[in-house]
This record gives sequence, structure tokens and C-alpha cells, in this order.
Amino acid sequence: MLPGVLLTAILVWRSFAISRAISERRLLESAKVDASALDREFDSTIGILQTLATSPSLDLDDLEPFYREARRVQTTQPGWYTVRLSSSDGRQLVSTRTPWDLR
Repeated sequence: MLPGVLLTAILVWRSFAISRAISERRLLESAKVDASALDREFDSTIGILQTLATSPSLDLDDLEPFYREARRVQTTQPGWYTVRLSSSDGRQLVSTRTPWDLR
């Protein structure tokens, strides 16, 4: 009887270890997929913001065309609440939450 109990215990322990290893591997694969998706999202957002930052209207200190451009870009990004441009001292210059004629 002891050999049967011992064999059963070994089989149960081994099954648990294999199951745990499979779960850990799946979790790691899922984390890698999520991290890759997050990296792609960050890269996309950074690219869009870099494009906005090089807008010719900023070089001309003409913020209304920049507002229109930022507003157009914001509508293509469902997760974006607003696009905001601030001066180096923190003063808000543009916010797509506020219509241009009400600023």
C-alpha cells in the first residue's frame, strides 16, 4: 500500500509542477504580448506628438492653425482627452478642450 500512496503522491506533485510551469509560461507570453502592444502605442503617440511639435505654425507663433491641427489629430485618437500646448513657464497656450474662439 505504501508504494501505491508514494507513487500517487509523486504523480500528483509532478502534475502540479507541470501545470504550474505551463501557467507561468502562458503568463509570461501574455505579458510579452501586452508589453509589445504598449510599446507600439507609446511609439505611435510619441510620433504623433513629435509631428505636432514640428508644426510650422509654432515657428510662426500662429497658434490658431496649430489648434486646428491638434484638434484634427485628437479626433483620430479615441483615447485622447485633450491636446494641450504650454509655454516653458507652464502657461496654457492651447487646449483642444476649449473652442478656439472661447479662449
